[in-house]
Amino acid sequence: MDPRIVSKAGAMGLMQVMPVTGMFVANYEGLTWTAPDEILFNPVYNIRLGSRLLSSLIEKYNLEGALIAYNGGEKLAATWLTNGRDSNTLWKETGIRAGHTGAVQELSVGKALTMPPVALSHDGAALTVHLVAYRIIS
Repeated sequence: MDPRIVSKAGAMGLMQVMPVTGMFVANYEGLTWTAPDEILFNPVYNIRLGSRLLSSLIEKYNLEGALIAYNGGEKLAATWLTNGRDSNTLWKETGIRAGHTGAVQELSVGKALTMPPVALSHDGAALTVHLVAYRIIS
């Protein structure tokens, strides 16, 4: 895992946090925002901000909607809810099938991650965090 990775969309670091979102969440967390690369390339801050963001999205959209919102934005999550929680949208945005507890994603050498390096599952009583497995392809 490269803590200095940047996606095509501009998301930065291990949890793939967008700079504007990172600035907003950093303010909420009481962190002094200096510059996107100083905060979002720091693994401790990046994981803290990404986790806080994911937690707030879970409260708002429940688990699957939070994963869609984290990767595709809150507008997409709202559309997903309006469309009856379409499982195809969940798969497209997260690589996770409804009821699946993890994901395997192919990652070309030198390419940015297209989803955060975590997956979540919920059994009704506990929320479990799973690392997403990446298969490196050349």
